[in-house]
Amino acid sequence: MAGAERRKELRVTRGAEGDESVDASDLDPYCPLSPVPTLEPPMTPATAVRYQVRASFVDAATADRFVAWMRAEHGDELLAVPGCLEYRVYRRDELAVDAEYLFTDAAALETYLATQAPALRAKGRERFPAELADFTRAVAPLVAEGRRAG
Repeated sequence: MAGAERRKELRVTRGAEGDESVDASDLDPYCPLSPVPTLEPPMTPATAVRYQVRASFVDAATADRFVAWMRAEHGDELLAVPGCLEYRVYRRDELAVDAEYLFTDAAALETYLATQAPALRAKGRERFPAELADFTRAVAPLVAEGRRAG
């Protein structure tokens, strides 16, 4: 059986009260302990949205602390948000960091921005006040994607 035909799925569904159920009976044949996530409903380039936060810092030590905070705490906080699929952090230079979050669709991002973002931003500002860091934000819909086969 070809690899693509053997690929199995992990389905995560959320109930009305936010509880999750996971069907882990099917796993990726190339990494038996690692599930292959799929989305309910499926994400497509027509629906996915990238949320980017660009951060500039007064010194490299503060930028280092920001990256450490993203790895240890804030990234996981975003992954717990319904509709947030992944985050990535890029070090543009010694004083600048980009954090990108991929959401299933604009509605999920809008819900996050209206409900959870204010508290998380306040928490971030406590750690990185205006005299140490400047943050700008941007939103962009996903219009195309590709991955190397194999």
